[in-house]
Amino acid sequence: MDHPLDDRRLIVTRTFSKIHGLAGLRIGYAIAAPQTARRLLSYRVEDGVNVVAAAAALAALDDPEYLRLSADRNTDRREEFFNQANARMLRAIDSHTNFVMLNAGRPAGGVVEHFKHNNILLPPPFVPMRTHVRVSLGTPPDMAEFWRVWDLLPRHGMS
Repeated sequence: MDHPLDDRRLIVTRTFSKIHGLAGLRIGYAIAAPQTARRLLSYRVEDGVNVVAAAAALAALDDPEYLRLSADRNTDRREEFFNQANARMLRAIDSHTNFVMLNAGRPAGGVVEHFKHNNILLPPPFVPMRTHVRVSLGTPPDMAEFWRVWDLLPRHGMS
């Protein structure tokens, strides 16, 4: 980070997840004021990071071009998601992540079940957002399939 963290209450966390292509490795880091960082160390899991994950994270730090390309691709896919949502008069919460919270306009549980019956897994509803579903942004063919299945949703009556 460019600026030291002076506020002991602030901890900035980052992961080397999907944007770095390392989602399955479960590795990340935290930045905090020195006294906060020392306290965090007491909670550290001794064997929490394996050698492969650490090596992959270090390599990711040395490849800013891949990070930029991943971010650009994610932005393009998110914009296309919003275009498709808007075409269907749907509202979604803007995001800078690889997923979007889409307001289904009906109870999310029924939507999740509909997708499950069509071989697409969505996470369980997120309380208190009972009408929103979390949609991970996938490849263009994945997203085309998402919208195809969305368009099969009954117009009314799903609970």
